[in-house]
Amino acid sequence: MEETRLIPLNDLKVDLVGRIQLGDTDLADNLVHQGLKEPLRVQGPDSDGKYIIISGIRRFEAMKKKPGQFITVLCRVSEVVTSRADRATEMLTDTMHQKRKTKFEKQLLIKEALDNGMTKKELSKKINKPISVINRESKGMEIPEKFRREVAEAKGSQDALITIFKLDCDKSYRNVLYKRLLNREIGTEDSRALNKIIKHSEYPFLDNKQKKKVIEETLSNCRFKYEDANQIIMLELLKDNPENHSDYVNEWVNCVCDDIERLSGMINPNMNKMVSPFQKKRIKAALSKLRKSLKWVYGERKGNGYKIDFHDEEDDDDYQRNV
Repeated sequence: MEETRLIPLNDLKVDLVGRIQLGDTDLADNLVHQGLKEPLRVQGPDSDGKYIIISGIRRFEAMKKKPGQFITVLCRVSEVVTSRADRATEMLTDTMHQKRKTKFEKQLLIKEALDNGMTKKELSKKINKPISVINRESKGMEIPEKFRREVAEAKGSQDALITIFKLDCDKSYRNVLYKRLLNREIGTEDSRALNKIIKHSEYPFLDNKQKKKVIEETLSNCRFKYEDANQIIMLELLKDNPENHSDYVNEWVNCVCDDIERLSGMINPNMNKMVSPFQKKRIKAALSKLRKSLKWVYGERKGNGYKIDFHDEEDDDDYQRNV
């Protein structure tokens, strides 16, 4: 049976798992001005005369930041102090329905319940969630708690942490990725893209240098950034009316050069022995189209324009502009 009454702030305690992301400064100010809207849920007193907080840890920590402002706290008290496993389960039931709780906090409560004798099946029934949900939230618990806590405190992605830890790559490079995760430069969206890369059947055959390049290429392309939107719009504008958008010319040149250099980096001379005559014709046709589009780059100036003749067998030297 529960009753609501005032409990001295100093008689309250956090027993199992504290909150990781408190952000309690603003909350403390709000509590001072608006008061406590809902009572904390507690059990006790225990053998030490303390009341164990089941729900309301963040508000409790916030009130501690304002000494003298909160002498007593309104609490809903259950005099029966349950087992650690049951307390963890009760806290987990609330946690599963709160988006503010981090994956790491949920993991700590799941571990507490399981370590104190509860099975996943029993836990599933008590929190009214399928075992698949427990397994999903437990994913990554094999990673040392130190790293999971650091990521949680940095408000980083636990999913990205799991991906980084299972990456088959140079250890020093993995540490670089971990630091980027702590700086929130890598997130859940990035981890989804990386998972597709590392699941590829050919990924294990790459050397460390190649793996690093593949990972960086993936990270640079998996998010749609403002620069990507700008490039799409810029190219569309310049394609039809370049004269009206001359302020984009420098960006356009950089974009074209970057793409051509990227394509050049994909070509190994030994491909000559492996490409069929038909495939060579396709490549040749594509190059011819590109050259014709850029003929003004190579041509000799004649009056107000450029004049140049293109032939299939021309060599690059034929296009060098005479100075």
